[in-house]
Amino acid sequence: MTTPIASSNSTGGAISRAATQPGGALGKDQFLKMLVAQMTNQDPLNPMDGQQMAAQLAQFSSVEQLIALNDKFDAQATSNNGVIGALNSSAAVSLIGKHVTYQGDVITVGGADAPAIQADIPAGGANVRIRVLDATGKEVANKPIGAVGGGRRMIDISGATKGLADGDYTVRIEDVSSGANATAFTTYTRARVDGVRFGTNGAVLTAGRRTIPMGTVASVDADS
Repeated sequence: MTTPIASSNSTGGAISRAATQPGGALGKDQFLKMLVAQMTNQDPLNPMDGQQMAAQLAQFSSVEQLIALNDKFDAQATSNNGVIGALNSSAAVSLIGKHVTYQGDVITVGGADAPAIQADIPAGGANVRIRVLDATGKEVANKPIGAVGGGRRMIDISGATKGLADGDYTVRIEDVSSGANATAFTTYTRARVDGVRFGTNGAVLTAGRRTIPMGTVASVDADS
């Protein structure tokens, strides 16, 4: 008695099922072996559909090329990230001993450098007030400055910090033009870089107890 050979005209379905089952993704060699086996054992009375087989071959080839292209992109991205990291590290080390202006609102009273603050004032200008907070968030100084023109402006905070004990403070530069609803501006402070730390997020500058992410540096003093 002859056992009939099952029809294998569903090449695409078999391949799709194998590829979608857990751990069943097909590689090129496995695909070709399956295809040869199906062609060898096909039912002569019900052969495989040539057009379907050609379509499946084209799809498999396209997917394989996309996978190879994606692997190349991943490798390129890894390489680029390594280069960028090395450049950032080199740039960070070169800033040791220099004064940088960076986005931040913490100043040090009693340090080697006088506290310096800049603020981004809207084009129309603003009626500016300075508030100084201690480490607990308590306001320890409040000084009106008055009208300040638009642009990035140096704000004299010496009057607000006079008489404060040595230490770190947070400075708020606010627009009080609208009365009670004061608006805080983006502020920048200046510090002398005395070291660099390297961590999982890349290089970070240090200035005394403060840390300065490289991405917050707005400018470097040329005469440092």
